[in-house]
Amino acid sequence: MGRGNIIQAQNEFDGYPQPKSVAAAGAAPIVDAGLAETYVLTLTAATTVGVPAQSTTCPPGTTLCLIFVQDATAGRTLAFNAIFRNAPSISGGAATAGQRCSTEWRWDGVSWQYTGGSTAFA
Repeated sequence: MGRGNIIQAQNEFDGYPQPKSVAAAGAAPIVDAGLAETYVLTLTAATTVGVPAQSTTCPPGTTLCLIFVQDATAGRTLAFNAIFRNAPSISGGAATAGQRCSTEWRWDGVSWQYTGGSTAFA
């Protein structure tokens, strides 16, 4: 009986969208909130994250996880569009190639509210 629950849970997990990787985020990447809930973006320039596509069609409570990776040049700065509320200030200052930082957001029907993550590249 317990084994059936594990299989069911695995099947439900398999239904979630897989993380999307963006090899070169560029200066103004726009993710699609309706396509995936997790994105891994490699920073190739000083970056300001734009308004996620399909934001207004997301039901309140939708989550979005953005993971940023410094490219080989490193030291890339990171900022967010005003639709991202309470966004942390994240400096690339002393970051080295391959370092990561993460941000987690929840859609409230109007804005993406910051709910946590790391605030520095580590």
